[in-house]
Amino acid sequence: MYRLLVAIVLTILCNFNAIAESVSFNIKKLSEMGSSSVNPSVSDDGCFVAFETGPDVKLYDCNTGTVTTIAQGSQPAVSGNGEYVVFCSNVALVAADTNSNVDVYRYKRRDGSFALVSIGFDGVSGDSTSFSPTISSTGRYVAYESWASNITPGDTNNSGDIFLRDMEQPVIKNVMISVSDAEVQGYFASRNPSISATGERVAFHSLASNLVSDDNNGVADVFVRDWVNGRTYRASESASGAEANGASGTPAISG
Repeated sequence: MYRLLVAIVLTILCNFNAIAESVSFNIKKLSEMGSSSVNPSVSDDGCFVAFETGPDVKLYDCNTGTVTTIAQGSQPAVSGNGEYVVFCSNVALVAADTNSNVDVYRYKRRDGSFALVSIGFDGVSGDSTSFSPTISSTGRYVAYESWASNITPGDTNNSGDIFLRDMEQPVIKNVMISVSDAEVQGYFASRNPSISATGERVAFHSLASNLVSDDNNGVADVFVRDWVNGRTYRASESASGAEANGASGTPAISG
């Protein structure tokens, strides 16, 4: 029994090392062609790796050993199942992109199609820049940061906000994430979203002091928005609930 267990462990380790070495080899090969490869994002099984090389977003597939150039862009994030890649780009990849700003796109690996994520509730392109996308495990939900004021109705804070898009709805469904329990939008900018595997929660950091009732420290804090249940929590606090005495940021959330 112990020999069988050891054999299984060794097999898993060998397979993992083979994937790691293959990814490293391909990215190294691209680097040797004259461009740096940065900002990797890995699928749950480690088989798909999205990354930047020069001006482009690329996707490595361990099943085929190939690297596909997706589009000119940056900040890629691959879904847990490896089926989708979100990224930002100032190139109009679909006809609906008419704003000449940086927008968030979702790429579908199976058919090579693009979908514009950062589009207003009325179907019009966002009226300002959108970036820092993050995607749920199945690729259904995409959260991102935007300075656009037409993603959701009533966005009047003239600041960066965090939004979520349900990509499976037949009509555009955008949700503002950087809000309080009463759905009051943050007074100041919110940044760097990180979405849970299910897409039900989004972590982000914000300078806004009105997202929770007792935010008096005057610095950025990390928050988690449970948009399904309409709750906003402050994550950067002590076990007793005391707020942090310094700035917090760049969160990463579990499944």
